[in-house]
Amino acid sequence: MKLIKILMYRLMNDYFMRSRLSEYETLIVKSKQKGFEHLTVSEWHRALISGTLPKKVIIHRHDIDTDIRTARKMHKVEQKQGVNSTFYFRLSTLDARLIREIDASSSEVGYHFEEVAQFCKDNGVKEAVVANDSMGKIREIFETNLQGLRERFDCEFSSVAAHGDFVNRKLKLPSTLLLNEDLKQQLNILCEGYDDHLMASADIYIRDMQYPVFYSPVSFLEALDKNNVIYFTTHPRQWETNVLVNTWDNLKRLFEGIRWAM
Repeated sequence: MKLIKILMYRLMNDYFMRSRLSEYETLIVKSKQKGFEHLTVSEWHRALISGTLPKKVIIHRHDIDTDIRTARKMHKVEQKQGVNSTFYFRLSTLDARLIREIDASSSEVGYHFEEVAQFCKDNGVKEAVVANDSMGKIREIFETNLQGLRERFDCEFSSVAAHGDFVNRKLKLPSTLLLNEDLKQQLNILCEGYDDHLMASADIYIRDMQYPVFYSPVSFLEALDKNNVIYFTTHPRQWETNVLVNTWDNLKRLFEGIRWAM
C-alpha cells in the first residue's frame, strides 16, 4: 500500500498538479510585507564575511534539475516583485537565453554539479572506493566543465551547489566530496550551497517537496513568523506540471538506473 501511495503521489505531482506559481508569488509578497530582504547565495556569503547580513533575510536558491520553462516563469515573478535569488543549472538544463536573462538581472547564475555520479555512470563504477580513488580525475572533469560554462556564457558562476543523484545515494558518496578548499580557491569559487558557514548561519533550512507535502520541515509562511534567516531551496518541477519534461526525465532515470546496475 505504501508503494502504491508513493506512485500515486508521484503521478499527481508530475502529471496532474495545478500550477502553484500564484502561491509562489504570494510567498514573496508576504515575505516583503514582513520586512525580509532577499539575497543570492553569493551575496549571503559576502554578507557573512563582511558582517553585514541583514537582520531579516531570505536566501533563495533554485535547483533546476529539469524544468526550464517553469524556472523562467519563477524568475519573471521575482523580477516583478524586485527580489533576487540564485539559479543553479545542471549541464543537462543549460538554457542560454534564461542564463543571460538572469545574469543581466540582479539575480545569480550558478552551477549545479554532479561529476561524481556522472563519472560513476559513464565508467560503470559501482564501488565507493573506486570512485574515491578516481577523485583526481573527477576534479579535472569538474574544472573543465566549470571553466567551459564561464567561457560559453561569460558569467562568473561564483557559487556552485551539489546535485544529488541516485548513484550518490547508492554509494553514499555526496557530490561535495570533489570540492575541497584548494580547488575552490584555484577556481575562484566563493562558496558551495551547503558550506558549513552558510548552513550554520541560517535559522532554518526549508526545501520544497512533491505533492502532497510541499514543504519540509515546515511551510514557508510558518517559517516567516518564527525565523530571521531563512534558507529556501526550490525546484521548478514542484511548482508547475510539465508533462513532456517530466516524462522524459522519468524515462531517463529508469534507463540510467538499469544500465548502471547491469
